Amino acid sequence: MLREVWRLNYMHDIAWVMGQFDEDIARHVKAVFAHGNWSRTICGGRGWIMDEQVKVFRNARIVAAYMPEAFGTHHTKIMLLFRGDDTAQFVGVFDSIPRTNDSSIGS
Repeated sequence: MLREVWRLNYMHDIAWVMGQFDEDIARHVKAVFAHGNWSRTICGGRGWIMDEQVKVFRNARIVAAYMPEAFGTHHTKIMLLFRGDDTAQFVGVFDSIPRTNDSSIGS
């Protein structure tokens, strides 16, 4: 059974993620959301939305990573799944759109 989930991304829709768990385990799975939107001014300061969303879930918490150069930083989206039998699964994705990986954009 799923015991804990760690999600790493610049921003999260915590309410949506928590709503994806099966109702049998939703209240029992610990969820950690690590994000880089720590500033109240960068990207419209939307980090406060995650602060508000996480308050609804007793089994969820957020961790902010200090990223002073938020723009132009390609960030990996990672999910770590920890199971009750002490095994773990790593799921990672990255931007694979040619336009976002073209270093000549903006030059």
